[in-house]
Amino acid sequence: MAWFSLPTLTTIILINILLLQSASSTDTTTTTISSIKCSVAWFPNTPASIITIPPEKINDGYCDCPLNGDDEKETGACSGSNMWAGITRDNTSGGSVVVQSSEQSFFACPQQSSLRLAFSRVNDGICDCCDGADENNDGGGSTIRCDDICDEILAEERAVRAKLKENYEAGSKIRSDSISQYRRWLTDKRDELHNLKDVELVRLEKDRRDLNVQMSDEKMEFSKIWEHVIMEQMADNDALMSLVGATTATTASKSDDTSVHMSVDDLSSLIISLCWLSGESSNDNVANGRCVPFDRASIDVGILWDHPGGGDNDDDSLPKFHYLDPKSDASLLEYSEKIIAMTKGTDTEEWSSGTNNRKKGNRPTKRREYEDDYDDDEMYHEFLDDELEEDMEDETDDATNNPAKHPDDSNEQLSVDQIVQTRLGKLHLSGIRELFKEQANMLLKLMPPAEESEEEEDEGEEDTDEEGSMEASATEEEGKEEAGIIEKGIDPVAVNMAKSIINKRLSGIHRGEASAKFAARHIISLMKNRLTGSRSITTDMQMLAIRIMYHSQISSDDIAEAIYFTSTSFRSDVEVDPSTCVSTSPWNDMCPPRILSIEGSSASFPPNFIVAAAVGLCEERANAMAGVCTAQQGLDVNEFPTTIDEGYYNYYSPKQRQESDLISKAFSSIVPPLVMPFKLSKLIHEVGQLDGQISKLKKEVGTIEGEIGSDTKFGLDGELYILRDSCHSVESGKYEYEVCIFGKAAQRDIGKKEGGTNLGNWQSMQLDESGVRTLKWTGGTKCWNGPQRSAEVVVTCGIETKLLTADEPETCRYVFTMESPIGCDAGFKLNNSL
Repeated sequence: MAWFSLPTLTTIILINILLLQSASSTDTTTTTISSIKCSVAWFPNTPASIITIPPEKINDGYCDCPLNGDDEKETGACSGSNMWAGITRDNTSGGSVVVQSSEQSFFACPQQSSLRLAFSRVNDGICDCCDGADENNDGGGSTIRCDDICDEILAEERAVRAKLKENYEAGSKIRSDSISQYRRWLTDKRDELHNLKDVELVRLEKDRRDLNVQMSDEKMEFSKIWEHVIMEQMADNDALMSLVGATTATTASKSDDTSVHMSVDDLSSLIISLCWLSGESSNDNVANGRCVPFDRASIDVGILWDHPGGGDNDDDSLPKFHYLDPKSDASLLEYSEKIIAMTKGTDTEEWSSGTNNRKKGNRPTKRREYEDDYDDDEMYHEFLDDELEEDMEDETDDATNNPAKHPDDSNEQLSVDQIVQTRLGKLHLSGIRELFKEQANMLLKLMPPAEESEEEEDEGEEDTDEEGSMEASATEEEGKEEAGIIEKGIDPVAVNMAKSIINKRLSGIHRGEASAKFAARHIISLMKNRLTGSRSITTDMQMLAIRIMYHSQISSDDIAEAIYFTSTSFRSDVEVDPSTCVSTSPWNDMCPPRILSIEGSSASFPPNFIVAAAVGLCEERANAMAGVCTAQQGLDVNEFPTTIDEGYYNYYSPKQRQESDLISKAFSSIVPPLVMPFKLSKLIHEVGQLDGQISKLKKEVGTIEGEIGSDTKFGLDGELYILRDSCHSVESGKYEYEVCIFGKAAQRDIGKKEGGTNLGNWQSMQLDESGVRTLKWTGGTKCWNGPQRSAEVVVTCGIETKLLTADEPETCRYVFTMESPIGCDAGFKLNNSL
């Protein structure tokens, strides 16, 4: 062994240190280690994710990038590293590592295409492939030789793959045939839709437009005829005009200053009274708080109200109106629609639904403006003078007696509702009704309730202890009271009958009051908002009153009462003091009936048949309760009546007129053509038939459009067509699960065919990037303290469509697997290397 001298050894060490430092310095300047990014996917057919490898984890002996080994190029931990024996080096490039392409970053066993190995498992001394291809890799450096055992290992797998291939081929054919069938069906449906929508419907709508043109001409002619019959013939009929104290001569003057036996104020009271009586006489005369005869009379005389429906009693604003314009086609068409609805009886249906009679397109393009100036409307002020004066006096008296109730606002303008209430309070009808209502309400409080049936008693026993105790106590008291009635010889059945009559009459009075309020509001508007230079307000009021008599169908007796008690020519000016109450009959203004002559005419006021009716009333009511102005006070149980006759507390129920009524003959001469002209009726019938055909056709179009749906309704290429509206079920545990394509998903106990828990409604089919189909149902029954239930079905290839499994991986989220031909597509073939 040679020994070096100390200086020589020192020199060698220093040289080596310098060489190492130089090498280190060179490496530092040429290689800078920084973070890298790589894809990670440890198993076949799983999506890759991108991760960042920090410098301290590079070449640390652990493979973080299994697909390409970029983080371990200087160690043997990853496939693709410089020190890994399984990588063949390219000697032509100085032994550098062969870079793997992104298309194949794994080793595939030749006979096991589904078995894909990371390169780190190639030539690693372990036989992974059944034929040993991973270890018999030439040039790989492996020293082990593997036997070929593929026939043994792959026997079952090959059988499974053979079955999979067989199912795929059969299923793909079914899928292909279904798609072809869908395309044929879709073509047929689109052709049918085109024929219905673009041919038949277009033809019918053209026919409809042509008929509309003809019908419009007939409607306008019908409107002119109607107006002529009503306005001209009625105005020329002395027998009818004498009902309102006028004649054809006075009407022809067209002046509001014409001297007649009924002033505008009288006529307004008459109209309100007629609506009141008509409402009491029949349910048919009131619709949604409206006086039906008033509305129909307004149409007759060409006053078209703009109210959308209802009685307008809750709104302090006045209803609006406009007059028929015979020179305007739009106005005539609007008028005809109202007349036709009235003749059909459908006008009250429109009022009840709160809709306007005016049809779209028939509205006049321009309305004549209202004159909305109180100072210029002397007639309106004359109408309100009495109401304002009387109401102001009442306000002042109330304010004096109760300042808190009525503050210092007596100078403020009265509301429409106050004016209406005051107007109604002045009517003769109001006084009679108020007296009857006071007496009737007192009797209702006094009368015991009707006997309870055994069923009602049994129901009472089912109530809570407290309620049952209270009811038992009340029933006991009522029983004692009824027993007392029986002891006094009063029949409980008669009591109940009397109670029923009272309730029926009170209901009629309430109906009449609502009808009267409606009329009062509209009369106020008619006088306030009439147009400058328009026709006479007196004529309008006369015509309205006569036509209300016609449409209301109330008897001559009731019309006679209304006329005698509203005309100042008969009405007494003596005010009755309720505190003292006069000892005269409430019918003195009518009895005995008086007759007035009409200047320049042989007619009289009222006409003879009204006078005859008044004579009959006076005889009937000769024994009216004179001096009775208040209800009986302090009645005992044995003092109430067991019968409520007509005239009880001076109340007589209004009656509908009979065919023999003399006023019917007076109207017969000018009854308008209630039966529409044949041609118009025929056109309306034909349009109705066309509308029916169009409506039916549109429904068919809508049905077909719904069947076709959107482009995605039937999934990719229409593959869901084969499954449309089908249901499939599977049992799991104690439940049966059912999913219906385009329907619902449900969970129910095994054995039940209906009901169960709703797992959701059909939403859609989704196809992800890997080709997996998922059918989804959402919006099911909400879980207790959880989300709404939902279901999804993962579909794979199969010859038949059937559910295989059911699971609930999360609370109220249900996942199923299904085999179906719709899964046998090119993606399935590629993913399974078929």
